Amino acid sequence: MGTPIKVEIVAQWFVNRAILDVQDGKGEYISLLKLQKLLYYSQGCYGVIQGKKLFDTEFVHQRSGPTIQKITDKYIRFAINGINLWQDDIDIEMDKPDIHFLQNIYLLFGQYSTWRLSEMTVNELPWSTTKQDEKITFESMVKYFKIYHDDRLNTMRIRDPKVIERAVSLRDRGILDDDFIIKNFYKYF
Repeated sequence: MGTPIKVEIVAQWFVNRAILDVQDGKGEYISLLKLQKLLYYSQGCYGVIQGKKLFDTEFVHQRSGPTIQKITDKYIRFAINGINLWQDDIDIEMDKPDIHFLQNIYLLFGQYSTWRLSEMTVNELPWSTTKQDEKITFESMVKYFKIYHDDRLNTMRIRDPKVIERAVSLRDRGILDDDFIIKNFYKYF
């Protein structure tokens, strides 16, 4: 939680996490597009919660949504089938609170399909108020996230990721819905 983490480390953490889901039979390899969206939500949410950047790289407005070019360059060869490139020792590059934070981002936003995340990001003001190839400022993301993602951010303040996993499991089985989880579930823990 000191200096910002390299964006490549954060991206690889998400890739590794998706690979673990594949190995457990619970998911699929993460697409490049979905990875870009998870990075966007990571940066915006972290900015609100911590008051600083998670990683020191800016997003650019592209047709598909907020994009970090160096991430596209690194993973473009996996664009069709998802990214299955495992990298060891990613966790040692991050503090435990940052890993916990990324786990929460993955649970809260990773549940959505690539196309749903894309739809979400292009309908949000940080993207829709910039033009093609313009930088999306960190300040615009934080301002927007404070207003429009406050319920999700409250959920992310839960200290135990197992609580969120349990809530998501209950939602997946139809016992709880998203609104209940976001507005009420976190209050009891």
